[in-house]
Amino acid sequence: MGLSASQIRYLNLTGRKSEVEYSVQKLTYQQTELTKLTQKIAKDYNDKMNNKKFVYNTFNANGDEVQKTLTYELVTGTAADGGMNMRIVDSNGNVVVPSLPQDTEYIKVKDKETGEFTKFTDKNAFIYEFMQGIPDEEYEVIKDYSFTALKEYWEKSAYYNENYLLSILTSVRSDMKSDDERYLIDAQASDPSYFYDKLVNGDWKIEMEQTSVVSGNKSWEDIESFESLSISEVLNTDDDAAAEATYDAEMAKINTQQKQLDYQLKQLDTEHEALVKELDSVLEVINNNIENSYNKFSS
Repeated sequence: MGLSASQIRYLNLTGRKSEVEYSVQKLTYQQTELTKLTQKIAKDYNDKMNNKKFVYNTFNANGDEVQKTLTYELVTGTAADGGMNMRIVDSNGNVVVPSLPQDTEYIKVKDKETGEFTKFTDKNAFIYEFMQGIPDEEYEVIKDYSFTALKEYWEKSAYYNENYLLSILTSVRSDMKSDDERYLIDAQASDPSYFYDKLVNGDWKIEMEQTSVVSGNKSWEDIESFESLSISEVLNTDDDAAAEATYDAEMAKINTQQKQLDYQLKQLDTEHEALVKELDSVLEVINNNIENSYNKFSS
């Protein structure tokens, strides 16, 4: 091989060696990222397996002791629905709600003679006031009517009285508003894990409505302790199965990627070794050619 040809070959091999080394660097970086991802997956798995929740210790209809996961809905639900009939407030005293209470219809009745207005938020109260003597059969038909439908029914019925003018209006639910009440709207309030974190961190607290023995006035007060409400903290095993399935699936994917990287790196290492040997061989040829040429000129 001539000197020029050897130099071209040497340059080509050097370029290829640089490409291989760059590819090795990229694959090594990918391995590092996989290691970081593996650590994150392991951390997420451990967090899920060791996370906790609050439970409400109560009794079912048969008198058996049961535990219910403490959720926003359980705390704020009515006693009739199995709830605790309490409320959640933030550190500023704002009432926490997933969304603002929906507008609700009500009937506003104007007495044309006196000019006075009466507000009816309860349909039964309106029916018994303005449809006196209504038969049970008829009542069963209209009792679940909306206020709009009830107004239309009354205006076309024998109970209609032209001395009264009915209007259908909407307002925030009366049981969710007061003169000094303010809301914190948080759509995640219904997420049990998020709800737990807010209570644990002290961002939110539970308030119970109390009635003064002396005055009979009602007010909202902080609960003294979770234990007083039969609330305890336990390991949350609800998401363990899902966490384990996710962990196994993600780790299987990581292992497959790691094997592919190992295989590619092994191939590149083999090629790199071959390139280094060939470069040494070509460099030796170049040096010999230079030495022979120098000897010719010096003779």
